[in-house]
Amino acid sequence: MSLSVPYILAAAAQSEPTRRVSVADRSVSCAELNSLTERAAYELLASGDRPAHGVQFSSLSA
Repeated sequence: MSLSVPYILAAAAQSEPTRRVSVADRSVSCAELNSLTERAAYELLASGDRPAHGVQFSSLSA
């Protein structure tokens, strides 16, 4: 399942601040993502030389 950063930010804002998202070797809670601007979230989760606008979440865990 792949979800975009805006979707995760919207989900976090609604109800699940403890859900964690994993991208490559990073794990970030939705509450942390929700406290960032969308641009900052993209920058945080962008890895290597992959463009930030192409970031996709590889997995979700409760």
